[in-house]
Amino acid sequence: MPNPTVIDIIENIGQPFTVNTEEELHTIWTLTCLISPYYDLLDSLGQWASKNSVNKERASKYVADMFNTLSYAAHLNNKPDFRDLSHHAATPGGLNERAAIEISNAGAHEAFVKSAENILKMFRDKA
Repeated sequence: MPNPTVIDIIENIGQPFTVNTEEELHTIWTLTCLISPYYDLLDSLGQWASKNSVNKERASKYVADMFNTLSYAAHLNNKPDFRDLSHHAATPGGLNERAAIEISNAGAHEAFVKSAENILKMFRDKA
């Protein structure tokens, strides 16, 4: 059961996210283990842009701002549907659709899921 005092304290420094079971905690905790790969993705995109005529600082700022905006758009919805957001952004035959297909076909999404599965298994094996 979430402790109201702890939630009040955390609300002053961030967004509390309460869990109901230890199993749910391990799953959510696993997602936090994808922070470094997320930043690595942003870095790779910024590096790519800087190799293609954009100043490194401007490229990094643009990548950070763009991903922040995309995350914020999802955050505004209490029940974000990421697949729907992706579909909405992908004009049929357009560049976003092409990028989505290429990245999916390359197995990038599966690599994230596989890593999450491995980390969650580690938590469960320790329990």
